[in-house]
This record gives sequence, C-alpha cells and structure tokens, in this order.
Amino acid sequence: MIQEHGVEVFYHWLDVTKLESVEIFAKKVLERFGDDDVVVANAGVGYFKRLEDLSEEEFHEMIEVNLLGVWRTIKAFLNSLKRTGGIAVVVTSDVSARLIPYGGGYVATK
Repeated sequence: MIQEHGVEVFYHWLDVTKLESVEIFAKKVLERFGDDDVVVANAGVGYFKRLEDLSEEEFHEMIEVNLLGVWRTIKAFLNSLKRTGGIAVVVTSDVSARLIPYGGGYVATK
C-alpha cells in the first residue's frame, strides 16, 4: 500500500494462469476495500506466427492468460459483484477486430 498525491494505491502481484494466485489477490482486495463495484480483466499475451510455426505451448499460454485468466478473475470477484450490482470489464484487443498477419491464434483466444 502506498500513498501518492493523496490517493491510496493498492498493488499486489498475481499470475492469472494460477487459480490460487487470483484467489489470493481477490481475498486481499476484498479484505482491504470490502465489496467491489468494478473488476477489470486486462491481462493478455500474444504470439503472432504462422499457424505451422505456433507451438502448442504458446497457444496454451494464450488460452491460459487471455481466456481462462479472464474467467478466473471475474469468478474470484463474482459474489462481491453480485452483492453490489457491479460490473466486470474485459479489456480485449483491437487486433481481434482487424486483420493482422499471423494473428489467428491470438484472435481465437481474445
């Protein structure tokens, strides 16, 4: 926790590919601030390669971060959001709305 320009800033590292990490983060946030009104899922990773050059490990990493990371994050805060009538904001990418060479794997996960 830091104070900067009269504003309290809370930060805590987490890994959205690990359910336990997301749950620990959510617990710390909710303990510190109580129920939340907004959750922003913003983590993302992308590999831009020809399909035959994209490894299964790279594709799995994009699924873990871009898809499952969003699900884990929202799920961790869902009960709180229901209590407050809050919202979840999912930050996608402009790449998912336009043609990018070798972006198929990334777009599929966003």
